[in-house]
Amino acid sequence: MGDAVEVVIPKEASVAAPYAISLVKNGPNPNAGKLWLNFIMSEAGQTLFAQGFVRPAVPGTSLSADVAAKMPPAPQIRPLDVVKASERKADVDKLWAQAALGK
Repeated sequence: MGDAVEVVIPKEASVAAPYAISLVKNGPNPNAGKLWLNFIMSEAGQTLFAQGFVRPAVPGTSLSADVAAKMPPAPQIRPLDVVKASERKADVDKLWAQAALGK
């Protein structure tokens, strides 16, 4: 859109949160859903997501040079522990409301 932007990945503390994917229980086409899940976790699916600037979740995914160049190395990124995060959700919600909403 013509705006000058820069992506910054903090060196001090960076976390990667997973995208949630699921299969709908009792959905009308469970096999189609399973095929979709298999595809997005495949190298082809991970590569497609990477073209949209989503870091691959599957280790060892090969990226083309032009896509890889847009994802600088960031060894400081650590996966979010969703269990620990869920235990702190109420605290995070309260602190966010204070900081963002003044409540």
